[in-house]
Amino acid sequence: MKTLFTALFLGLLLMACDKDLEVVPQPTYTIEGRWLGAPVNGFAVNTMYEFKDGIRYTYYCGQPSCDLAYWNSLKISDAIPGPHSYTYVDGVLTIDLNFGNKISTPITFDCKGGKVNFVTPGSSLLKLGVDKSCK
Repeated sequence: MKTLFTALFLGLLLMACDKDLEVVPQPTYTIEGRWLGAPVNGFAVNTMYEFKDGIRYTYYCGQPSCDLAYWNSLKISDAIPGPHSYTYVDGVLTIDLNFGNKISTPITFDCKGGKVNFVTPGSSLLKLGVDKSCK
């Protein structure tokens, strides 16, 4: 009787194992888009970076209030001169800062792609429009 229960248990266990289990891929996020830094020591964010088609553009806000409407109103022609080229390959972001200077750092994403974390120098950016409470 004990052998019958053992055989039945093993049979059920083997039938429960499905060799064709669907593998759900991890979400893939992109650096493309507009990103703001997090406020530091209560100071408002005055810099936005836009990663678009292999070029990183930088925008500054010289107004007392740099709200979402302000950042959304900017066009590429409003960026400071001298954009930088970048690549994003296998989780590593490399930005050419010109004159032989580069920054290359692994990056990770949080908040369903709304936050990017730079391993070096240990900072983060929030995608434009993402709730600042994203930590």
